Amino acid sequence: MAVSPAAQDPRKRPQQRRSRATVEKILAAAAHVLAEEGTSATTDRIAARAGVSIGSLYQYFPNKGALILELARLHMAQAGEVLDHVLRPGRPRSVWLPEAVAAVAAMHEDGDLHRVLYDHAASTPALAEAFEQTNEALRARVEELLRAEEHLADPGTTAQVLVALVESLSHRLVGTTDFHTLAREVTRAAAAYLDAACRPVVS
Repeated sequence: MAVSPAAQDPRKRPQQRRSRATVEKILAAAAHVLAEEGTSATTDRIAARAGVSIGSLYQYFPNKGALILELARLHMAQAGEVLDHVLRPGRPRSVWLPEAVAAVAAMHEDGDLHRVLYDHAASTPALAEAFEQTNEALRARVEELLRAEEHLADPGTTAQVLVALVESLSHRLVGTTDFHTLAREVTRAAAAYLDAACRPVVS
C-alpha cells in the first residue's frame, strides 16, 4: 500500500546549530541501523544509536518512513552534485566515463542501506518519482556528452542503455568485491559497450 508523502515529511526543519547537530546525529544513526537491520529497524534503536531520547527523534521525524525518505533525499542530492560536476559538457569520454562509474559505484558502496532506500520507493510514490527524475537527469547529461561522439547513430538510446548498464552492474556487484575493483570492471564493461556503439557501420 502506498504511503502518503505528507505522513513521512519531517515535522520541522532545524534552525539552530544545536538542532542541526541533533538531526545529523539522528540521520547518521538511522543510516547505520537501517544498513544493519533493514526495515526491521525501529525508531527506538535509532534513537539509542544516536544517543538521543525517542522524544527528540519524534520532534523532527514522525516515523521511520520519514527518516528513510530524508536519507534518500540527501543521497540523491549528493549524487546529483557529484554527477553534475563529473558530467559537465566538453569533457572527453576517457575522463568522464571512469569518473562517472566511480561516482555511481560510490553511491552503492553501502549496499545494505541503498537497498532499504530503493525498496522503500516502491511504497512511496514521491520517492519513486524522485529516483526516476534523478535517473532521467543522469541520462540527459550522458546523452549530451555522447552527441560529441563520431559515428554514434542514436545518442539517446545509447545513453539510456549505458546508464542502465552502470546502475544495474553497480547495484548487483556491490559488496562482492572491493570498491576499486568494482569501479574498474564496470568501467571496462561500459567502455566496451560505448566502443561498439561508436564503431562505424560497415555496409
